[in-house]
Amino acid sequence: MEAPTAFSNALSSIISAAYSEPRPSPVKVKVLRVPVDNTRPHRLELETTHAGIDCGPDSFLSHIPDFRKYWGSDGWQKRDLRRFRLSDRSAAVNGVYYCFWSPCRSLPRNAVHARLRAKRGLDREAWGDIFMVRMAGSEFGEGGWAKYEHIREELMKVPMFLEVLGNIACG
Repeated sequence: MEAPTAFSNALSSIISAAYSEPRPSPVKVKVLRVPVDNTRPHRLELETTHAGIDCGPDSFLSHIPDFRKYWGSDGWQKRDLRRFRLSDRSAAVNGVYYCFWSPCRSLPRNAVHARLRAKRGLDREAWGDIFMVRMAGSEFGEGGWAKYEHIREELMKVPMFLEVLGNIACG
């Protein structure tokens, strides 16, 4: 009796693989993290995932860095993003970026964004850590999946980069 069950499981896996959409392989990418607790923004390496993005505002990217460790499942499910371009700066930082944040009020309010918000009179608030990712020059590659580049250290030296981030994130 075990043979038909093993055969059925194998057949089911083959059929599922044949009819499911291909997914991008995870890649590691350095992102900018603006911590919730007002500590210094820094770069860190995260692996991308496609888990849980099918119905999200970022589904068109096919995979995004995995922020679940920082936001938990509620923050992850309610995440939002905004695309922006930096130009007229050095070639090291010019390019297309996405800023990710969560409007989930079960997370603590982001102190950096709150300070920028008060200074600029912004309406919306950001909860939890804010993240920034850099897209590769072509933005999308094979299969129509997002192509990422590492956030470069030079970005930290761009004057007023946090203000740019604050305006983009929730302005």
